[in-house]
Amino acid sequence: MNDKKHGKGVELLESGTHKFEGTFLNNSMDEGTLTFDGGKKFYRGKFKDNKFEGEGHYEDKEKGFSYKGPFKEDKFDGQGKLVMKDLSYYHGAFMKG
Repeated sequence: MNDKKHGKGVELLESGTHKFEGTFLNNSMDEGTLTFDGGKKFYRGKFKDNKFEGEGHYEDKEKGFSYKGPFKEDKFDGQGKLVMKDLSYYHGAFMKG
């Protein structure tokens, strides 16, 4: 029997402070929603090697901003849009965060 995660599922991580709901591929998160820090932060999108990778949406309610666009190794990377809680925003290029 193979104990690797593959397909749709839900997993609690980091002693329950992180929750992933989505699809797994070869034992890694592939696409879905990761909620963490007591629901104050979330990421919805693609993953590679359990890191944010490709198109996604990140929101930090505590710091008061959201970002939609491409990610590379957990960092904003490419043409995206960052919106602050006062609704000011930046739309343009990001490079490694």
